[in-house]
Amino acid sequence: MVERSVDSDLEQFEIENEEDFDKLIQKPQDTSIVSKITNSDFFGNNLGLLLIVISKVFNSVMIVCCKLLEMDPTVDRPIHALEILSVRMFLTYICCYAYMHHFKTPDYPFGPKEWRLYGVMRGVFGFSGVFGMYFSLQYLTVPDAVVITFLIPSVVGILARIFLHERFTKIEAWGALVSFLGVLLIARPPFLFGERSSDESDHNVETSDPAKRILAVAASLMGVVGASSVTIVIKHIGKNVHPLILVSYFSLITFIISTVSIIFTPGLGFHVPQTLHQWFLFILIGISGFFMQFLLTEGIQRERKASRSALMFYTEIVFAICWDYLIWKHAPNTLSWIGISIIVTSALTVVLVKDKGSEVPVVQEEPIFLDDIDIRN
Repeated sequence: MVERSVDSDLEQFEIENEEDFDKLIQKPQDTSIVSKITNSDFFGNNLGLLLIVISKVFNSVMIVCCKLLEMDPTVDRPIHALEILSVRMFLTYICCYAYMHHFKTPDYPFGPKEWRLYGVMRGVFGFSGVFGMYFSLQYLTVPDAVVITFLIPSVVGILARIFLHERFTKIEAWGALVSFLGVLLIARPPFLFGERSSDESDHNVETSDPAKRILAVAASLMGVVGASSVTIVIKHIGKNVHPLILVSYFSLITFIISTVSIIFTPGLGFHVPQTLHQWFLFILIGISGFFMQFLLTEGIQRERKASRSALMFYTEIVFAICWDYLIWKHAPNTLSWIGISIIVTSALTVVLVKDKGSEVPVVQEEPIFLDDIDIRN
């Protein structure tokens, strides 16, 4: 019996060593871009970034609907950005509350007490971010309005370095810089590319008044600061608060500020949508806004670095140009296509190139022997 046991142990030892030997002689792993994308770990490690990109699809739909409402030529009085915000955020908050109530989200509707102040900050910064975008749509094209928001990654990287003490790597810095060059090729500002000829400018889509254009750009820059601050606040909160609770803070506070502003601003007031088309756009704004905020918050919470999250914002220009062509027949020219290619390539490079500084150092484990343990106490 003893001999059989020894033989069995020897056979098991040989099998285990053969398996270890097979592992040692395996071919080196394929590190190509294709293998990284098809690897299941790729989606797991970059799920947050994927959710952010999907949220940008919904955001582009929402922006287009806002543009259509604000520039609707079939009505006597176009709908103001504050009215759109008020209705959209009311619908979004109802969706959030209904979801949290049905699924019994922990600590709903306002979250843990120690994080409620940050929830309010998320709402206030979120309002400044979204209002800047909505207001600029009255005087800028969709791609131009979206392009200005691409300052967000650089601002987020700086704020994350200051408040979150995150590393802003050279790859991320070059990615932001190169992507912004792509943005310039798409926007083609007059001070770099000269004034556009009259046949290139559609007054039904953008204003030709320099003062209004400057006002729109200033509002967009205010939105950039607000949206960047939102990313920092959400990263600081982390997973301590459910994403929908943060979305509900944003929607409720924005609804309150928008409604109060409409009431006390001369010349403004609530106007009921006059056509089925306007009702459809309002509903679509509410639905797309809900999914956009939920996916964006979830994506930012999942992604380990705020700067990488913000770089995914660049993908929105692709959707914006597509909508601009489908609805307003503004076809991108050669420079725009080059800019899109640069932006997409830069975003993929930031995701696929491994950041050595973000790797967690491996602690070497030392063996502990019985002689090292003091059992006298």
